[in-house]
Amino acid sequence: MLGGTGTVSVSVDGTVTKSVAVPGEPKLYQLTGASSSQLALLLLSVTPDVTASDFRFG
Repeated sequence: MLGGTGTVSVSVDGTVTKSVAVPGEPKLYQLTGASSSQLALLLLSVTPDVTASDFRFG
């Protein structure tokens, strides 16, 4: 879940794959779109006014 105002840069295995604009109210965002499970390094670069929370299901 991302909230606040700013941007989040998403990198997978060192390659920037997406930049997400966060406009305010907290909500869920899809940050990667892998069609199957994979082992990878996920790095999120978050601007100072963005808050991030993680959830794990399963």
